[in-house]
Amino acid sequence: MTTFASFPILQLPEKSLRIAIQSLTLEQIIKFSLISKSTKRTAESLNLQTDPFWLYINESVYILVQAKLNISPYYHFIPWNPLEVDLRTFLDHSQCVLHTDKVEYFMVSSDDYDWKSIYEALNDLEIPRTTLECVSTNVWLHKLFNKVSSGSLEITLPDFKGYRSMLSSHCQNLTVASGLTDLLSVNCAHLEVMLRMSSNEINIFLKHWINGGFYGLESALFKVPRNRVDKVFKGVNHKDTCAEDLDNLPRRSYKIQCAKDIYRCDGRRATVVIDIDNLTMHVWK
Repeated sequence: MTTFASFPILQLPEKSLRIAIQSLTLEQIIKFSLISKSTKRTAESLNLQTDPFWLYINESVYILVQAKLNISPYYHFIPWNPLEVDLRTFLDHSQCVLHTDKVEYFMVSSDDYDWKSIYEALNDLEIPRTTLECVSTNVWLHKLFNKVSSGSLEITLPDFKGYRSMLSSHCQNLTVASGLTDLLSVNCAHLEVMLRMSSNEINIFLKHWINGGFYGLESALFKVPRNRVDKVFKGVNHKDTCAEDLDNLPRRSYKIQCAKDIYRCDGRRATVVIDIDNLTMHVWK
C-alpha cells in the first residue's frame, strides 16, 4: 500500500515557494492566502490582476473573477466556505490577492441565509450593480440592498409586496418588473420597467410626475401597447416636440409615432416619445 507524506511547502525558500504556488488555481491561491499573514503576503506578491469581481448568493455563495492573467479559464468561480472563514475575511483576502478594490456586481437569488450576518459583513460596501431574484420578507436582506446599491438596482419580481422600501430608497438606475401601484413609490434617476403597462397606467404615471411626484427622475422607459397615444395623453397638457430637441435626446428612436412635451407643476419640462413598442420619457435640466 502506497502512503503519502505531507510536504512542508511553507519551509521552501521564498522564490521557490512563489514558483510552487503559481501552479495552483485561483481558488487554491485564495485558500493558501488564508493560512497566515506570511502566506497572504506570498499570494499578494504574485501580483495577480483581475477585473473587479462579482458576488453571487444562490444555492451557494461565490465570487466570479474575470482574470487578466495567464491562468485558464478566463472566468473563475471561487466559492466561499463558511466553515473555513467568515465572509468578510474571504472577500478582503480575495481583493488583496487579486489586486482589485471593489465588488462590481452583486446578485441574490436565494433567501436561505442568515441575512443579519451577511448584512454585517457587507453593509459598508458600495456596489455599482445589484440584482434581486428571490422573494423574501427578511428585513436584513432589504436593509442590505438599500445600503449597498450605489448605482443600478434590478428587481426581477412581479410581486413587490414587502419590497417598497427598496423602491423608495434612492438609487441611480432602477429596473423592475412591477405594476403601477408599486411604481408610484419609486425614487431613482433612471427607471426601466420590464412589465408591459397599459396606456391608462402610463397616463396615471405621467400625471403623478406632473403633480410633483418622482422628483429626482431624469428618464423612464416603458413597454406599451401600440396605437394608444390618445389614452396615454388623456387629460395631459402637451405640445409637439421640436426637431432640435429630438436630435438632442440621449435615447434615439427611429420609428417614432409621436413626441410630446409635458410640464411639471414646478415648470420642469419632459419629452415623451412613443415608438412601436416603447415609451421613453426624458426630463430636461
